[in-house]
Amino acid sequence: MVKNEKGLTLIELVVATAVLVIALAGVFALLINQTKTSYKEAAKAESMQSNIISELVLIRDITMAGLGMPKEYSNSFVPIDSNNNVSYGQSENHDELIIKGPIISSRVDTFMKWGYNYSYIPQGTSSVTIATYPEACVTSPSDPQCSSFPTFPSFSSSTNGSGEHEKIVFLDAETKDILGSKVYPVTGVQSSNNTSVITLGTTTDFSIREKGSLIFSIGYLTVQNSLFSNYVSGFTGYKLSSSTSGEAICAPGTRTLIRVYGGGHDPVIDCVLDFQVEFGYPGSSGITWLNSLPDSQGNYPELVRVNIVVQQGKKDPRYQYASATIQTADNTVTLTTEQKHYHWRTIRLVVPLREVE
Repeated sequence: MVKNEKGLTLIELVVATAVLVIALAGVFALLINQTKTSYKEAAKAESMQSNIISELVLIRDITMAGLGMPKEYSNSFVPIDSNNNVSYGQSENHDELIIKGPIISSRVDTFMKWGYNYSYIPQGTSSVTIATYPEACVTSPSDPQCSSFPTFPSFSSSTNGSGEHEKIVFLDAETKDILGSKVYPVTGVQSSNNTSVITLGTTTDFSIREKGSLIFSIGYLTVQNSLFSNYVSGFTGYKLSSSTSGEAICAPGTRTLIRVYGGGHDPVIDCVLDFQVEFGYPGSSGITWLNSLPDSQGNYPELVRVNIVVQQGKKDPRYQYASATIQTADNTVTLTTEQKHYHWRTIRLVVPLREVE
């Protein structure tokens, strides 16, 4: 037997094991914390990436508002509007963005065209005389004002690859409201100078319409007559869903921003706490932002600012939002105790309206 052999005593082994366990516990705690942080940041990044795509769609729709409407009406026809502070059954009041042109035109495969109704249209007729220029320019084409009007493509009676005819709708020349409830296919065209006689595939369903209304092409849009009223009579644009967001990660009280067109509802951004619209009028002292359009005609805004308060990432029980309220445009959202455990980001889009032409 070897005398004076040294080794670990039981007490030393227990102490060493305890120290090792404590060190490993610290390492695992740090790893778990880093993993949680990574998940939170990944959730935020995913939300931001998804929102960027949605923002581009929203910007496109605003930019193209009024596509194809005559430039001469740019002071009387405002292709975008809002319902300010609509109640959704909660204490918060959100806006609705109304878009009057691009939702229809987004499915059109030809450039929009227009013309004037040059004669009265009796009920049941299938023949309409239209003019590219106002009546004064048809009778006096040398008038200097007529040279400033753009030249539009002529109407076509041919069909596209799907056998669809070019289709038209009738608009009130002053308000740009849709007249009647049908879309009319153009099955024949006879042109002469600045006027054309077009033959409709469906007889008119309205009584005599005053001369001077607008005939507006929506290209080869595929839509049944029975469904067309959905494109013009219902709400078209962006608004929050009437019920809370169905996503499990969304904070209580949030909703989904939806894109409404033709009877359809497309979800755009989930977990939205507030949606506000403003209209910008540049002046010598800067930009004046209004929460709604003036009632008087001729007040065409140059900018549209959209404010979207949206959740970023998931709930964090250890996080407290820095403020008790969030101010957007003319609305103040008071956060609940539960909502304060979420990160909130305000998306602010400033979009110039294209000149109507």
